[in-house]
Amino acid sequence: MQKRSPQPNRPKPGPNPLTSPVVARIVADVHRRQAEAEQAAANRLLPSNRFTDALGKAYAAPLTFAGGVAGLANVAAARLAGDRRAGISVRDNGIQFESGYLGEKDRAFTLGNAVLHGPGSMAAKPAGRYDQQPTQADTAEHESGHTYQYQKFGFVPLYLLNALHSALTGTPNPYEREADDFASWVHRQRGSQR
Repeated sequence: MQKRSPQPNRPKPGPNPLTSPVVARIVADVHRRQAEAEQAAANRLLPSNRFTDALGKAYAAPLTFAGGVAGLANVAAARLAGDRRAGISVRDNGIQFESGYLGEKDRAFTLGNAVLHGPGSMAAKPAGRYDQQPTQADTAEHESGHTYQYQKFGFVPLYLLNALHSALTGTPNPYEREADDFASWVHRQRGSQR
């Protein structure tokens, strides 16, 4: 008969620190701050009424037209190349030119109220946040934040200055963060309406 070696004294597991009230308060505070940031982005971006929305769309119209021409050409080139996913839809405050031939793979670019999707990018595909936080929002919801930004006076030069600053310093572009927060807010609103 074999003799069992004595088991070392193992400490008994204590309470799970992830379920402590302190951690629960921290997590709740993070969620509250994120919800406040999302609501603030929606308050800044959404037009106050239909008249101001129409004015914003008129202000962005030259860029929307340029984006529309480029989007049509991009989708036509993709269809000619055999991409059956390439197409046009209207949703989330913009015309979506999906799965175009040119552009970054699985990325989209907004010009006015026109959203130009690169190869494989679709309006309903999940979007990644620029701050790498998890999100359920899709690409069209993120890009809709940019469409509303284009409807604001002075957005283009400010975005370009912030993009340059971001490239030089490695800091995130606040307009991208605002579009991310807006997309999360839109997605949450749609989820609560179901």
